[in-house]
Amino acid sequence: MKQINKTQLKTLVGYINSDVGVVRPPEHEAFIPGKYKLEWTYGGVALVQTACTQGSETVILHRGTKREIFEKIHALMTGIRIAREFDAKSAK
Repeated sequence: MKQINKTQLKTLVGYINSDVGVVRPPEHEAFIPGKYKLEWTYGGVALVQTACTQGSETVILHRGTKREIFEKIHALMTGIRIAREFDAKSAK
């Protein structure tokens, strides 16, 4: 299997943020409610979502290897896409 790098993970998180409607903020505005980001700790990575402007966060995907988080983010993106399609069909 091909190795996963930080750039690939950051790109996926950017897709999630744009998909759920979080605009790409300047770097100094880190605490935007609803923004997804990666947390790097203890040799692993986790996906978290900012909960408020004071900086509290909700863990969305618990810490794992880059490969594990890469695959889980793809599953999350698929779930978001399915939910959006379901909402569009049920609104008709």
